[in-house]
Amino acid sequence: MTDKLDPARSPYTKYCADYTQKRHKLACLVGTELFLWCLPAAREFPRYEFVKPVEWKIEVHDNRILGFVDDKRWDEYLKGTGSLARGVFSHSCPPAHEHEYSVLVKFPLRKEELRCKTVFRIATPDQATILSQKSLMSLENTPPPTGLL
Repeated sequence: MTDKLDPARSPYTKYCADYTQKRHKLACLVGTELFLWCLPAAREFPRYEFVKPVEWKIEVHDNRILGFVDDKRWDEYLKGTGSLARGVFSHSCPPAHEHEYSVLVKFPLRKEELRCKTVFRIATPDQATILSQKSLMSLENTPPPTGLL
């Protein structure tokens, strides 16, 4: 496993030419380049992404959470219609009634933070079937995920 994330390897660079630079600016606000982008457990994944057929469920202590990203404002920033300074990132959890948000977690993950690994066959952004699902017990010899963002 590597302790480095390479934003240039992200599939989002295909859709947003300046993704790497914009992610770096976000990292400056976060205080580190080393983070994983996660969804809170209470939030359903909005759509399947063909480039991400693997889902890792993790459980981290609050002190491993770096902050929160307002997904709508991040999307606006990526499209060039919003500003990073306009509330995209916060160190504190936003109120439940606010926009949907993502959670940025310290990287690398610790082995004990892994809960489940699910591999999907994605048919459409709205439909997928589970190819395999492994709980923490069967992940003992599996390294934590590497850093594609």
